[in-house]
Amino acid sequence: MVKKKKKAAKSKSSTLSWVVFLVVTAVVLGIVVVPALNRAAITRHATLGKPAPDFTLTSLDGKKVTLSQLKGKPVLINFWATWCPPCRLEMPALQTVYQEASAKGFTLLMVNQQEDSTTVQNFLKQNNYSLPVVLDLNGQVSDMYQVTGIPTSVFIDSQGVVRDIHVGTIPVADLFLSKIPK
Repeated sequence: MVKKKKKAAKSKSSTLSWVVFLVVTAVVLGIVVVPALNRAAITRHATLGKPAPDFTLTSLDGKKVTLSQLKGKPVLINFWATWCPPCRLEMPALQTVYQEASAKGFTLLMVNQQEDSTTVQNFLKQNNYSLPVVLDLNGQVSDMYQVTGIPTSVFIDSQGVVRDIHVGTIPVADLFLSKIPK
């Protein structure tokens, strides 16, 4: 009987050792691995003076648009939504900017925030806008660019480097154009 009790106590001790081992391992992984993963995620965010994070989104006409394919020209990315009053305020200026984009040698890309294509197309049609829009349906690109408020405009130079990030309305086309990097 004494042997059985000793064996049971030894078994409980062994089980307890494994539990302690697993808990310590989980804690160590949490301290070492999770921060490393977070640092890796941070490097994919838009940062002034660093290469713009690449992405692929679908345009209103169903074509895939990849940022890296636009390298060689400066790019203005504008994050917006149809329901956003400040975004609506700057739309006429952006339409003017778009009309001057090819003459000035840059690309304008309007990234709509989590709205369906019908809503966006109706908004553009009702307001006579011909802007190039891509849809960020799940907000992944907005997260990548750390968009905390809309409108947000990101100015990228011809080498693909982020040169300026402006949160808020820019209601005058000349202000947009003056920020376009060479």
